[in-house]
Amino acid sequence: MGGMILLTFCRLFPESLGDRVAGLVLVDTTYTNPIKTAILSQILTPLQKPLIEPLLYVTIALAPISWLMSGLSYTNLN
Repeated sequence: MGGMILLTFCRLFPESLGDRVAGLVLVDTTYTNPIKTAILSQILTPLQKPLIEPLLYVTIALAPISWLMSGLSYTNLN
């Protein structure tokens, strides 16, 4: 999955690479949708659009709350 994230970053933000990056080496990464290569792919593939992707967007939206609560629990000395 890291390879897909890296390729997406490079596609969306090519200006951040500039002339510092001449190439990428992708080792042990998949070139396709990770759900298609998962163990339960026959079950997960039909669930990807209606269930999995919306849950991932909810996770992204709630991440700041999780970070805040982690910080608060760290500062709690009781």
